[in-house]
Amino acid sequence: MNLLHGAAKLSPMAQELITWNPINNKKYETLSYLPALSDDSIAREIDYMIKKEWIPCLEFDEVGHVHRENSRMPGYYDGRYWTMWKLPMFGCNDSSQVLNEIHECKKAYPNAYIRCLAFDNKHQGQCMSFIIQKPNTTATSTPPPKPFNIWVSVGETSLCCTVMSFICFLLCYAPKMDGLLLGLLVETCY
Repeated sequence: MNLLHGAAKLSPMAQELITWNPINNKKYETLSYLPALSDDSIAREIDYMIKKEWIPCLEFDEVGHVHRENSRMPGYYDGRYWTMWKLPMFGCNDSSQVLNEIHECKKAYPNAYIRCLAFDNKHQGQCMSFIIQKPNTTATSTPPPKPFNIWVSVGETSLCCTVMSFICFLLCYAPKMDGLLLGLLVETCY
C-alpha cells in the first residue's frame, strides 16, 4: 500500500520502510496513534488520573498545533496554549463527572480539538495529556501541496528523496563517489 505521494515510483524495499503518512495526519501526545478512544477507554484513563490524585482538566483549540499567524518575530508562536474548558476539576472523584464535561465541550465546540490533561498539584505540573476529539477535516480539508522532491540517479540506481535528505546525501557521499555519474532530475514526485 502506498502511503506517501510518489511512493509508486519507489522500489518495493523503499516502500516497506514507509510507516505512515505525515501529510494532514498530525499526531498528538499520548495515545494519539491509536484509533479514537471510546467513552469507556476515556473513563479508564480518567480513573487512573483520579487514583494518582491528579486533577483532570479539559482544553480545546480550533487549530490544534503551534503555528504563526499574528507575528513573524523569532520566538513568537500562536497556539502554544489551548483554551481551558471551565476550571480544572478540583475534588473530582468520579470519571463520569469528567465525561459529562467532555460531552458538553463536544456539543459546544464540535469542530475543535479537545484534550484531557492531568495536573499534579504536589509537583506543580502537568503529568498526562491525551486527545479526546480531532475535528473531522477530511471533507473540508484542502489537498496537500505537491511535495518538492529530487530524483537522484547514480549509475543504474534512481531514488526519489526530499531536498533535505538530498543535501545530506551530497554532504556524506558525494566526495566518495570518484567519477560516478550523478544525474539530477528535479520534479514533483507523483
